Amino acid sequence: MVSTLHAGHFELKSPDLARSMIPPAFTCDGIDVSPSLYWRGVPHGTKSFAFIMTDPDASVGTWTHWIVYNIPSNVRTLSRDLRQLPGGAKEGENSAKDFAYDGPCPPLGVHHYVLALYALNIKLHLPAEVQRRMLKQAMRRHLLGEAEMVRSYRH
Repeated sequence: MVSTLHAGHFELKSPDLARSMIPPAFTCDGIDVSPSLYWRGVPHGTKSFAFIMTDPDASVGTWTHWIVYNIPSNVRTLSRDLRQLPGGAKEGENSAKDFAYDGPCPPLGVHHYVLALYALNIKLHLPAEVQRRMLKQAMRRHLLGEAEMVRSYRH
């Protein structure tokens, strides 16, 4: 699923998540590493990217699995098992109160995971402990485009 705020083909893809179900390697049932991601069709004027992975099906409300923001505008990939962020990028606080990837681990049934990449016309200046709501608020007036994938997982 891809959406944009203007005409264009801003796309988020992952060779690790090519099918609708997330492979166990990227979950608590495997080695729980972040999947590789890449994007293309970047909107003109992009100064940075932000990435948010959430589970809207969580019983406690939307669960944030991963936040990476201030990804430089010249970057087009995040590698599998990302351990070193691209220059200037930062991780925000996930719902597990950590600053890292927290793979899917749903308690019951199938959950859907939204992986969203945002193209922004600025680099964000946020406190170190930024959470999803604060990040989305800060991005609101600076959004040039959004690319999204939805995948599923059953624990």
